[in-house]
Amino acid sequence: MLLRGERGRDAHATKPPFTAIDTLAAALPAGAPVVRGFAAGVADQLAAGPLSYDRRQRLFARAALLGLGRFEANLLIAIAERQAGRAGIAPAVEPIVPTPMVLTNRMALCTIGVVQTLIVGAAWWALV
Repeated sequence: MLLRGERGRDAHATKPPFTAIDTLAAALPAGAPVVRGFAAGVADQLAAGPLSYDRRQRLFARAALLGLGRFEANLLIAIAERQAGRAGIAPAVEPIVPTPMVLTNRMALCTIGVVQTLIVGAAWWALV
């Protein structure tokens, strides 16, 4: 006798994970082996470092030979770059993250002291 939810767990255990490349391969007329082969080639290129303009152009030429359009090639390159980013490959340029200004006690006391000095100085100048 199956317990509640047991059949569902077994059904999900036999299915392989569905990736973005699989989704694109199912939608393109070129076929899944062509799409997966091109994606594997892009992943190999990304393993050598960020894609330069020349390497990207060579990938576009290869995609055209395989029957993939420029849009599909760009999409597959973007998917591979995103997956490579998740795998721990560092981006070519580190993002600039602004650091927030922290107001310390010393800075606050100095600011208060300067303002109070200006007020006393202005009052002394006005009264004398």
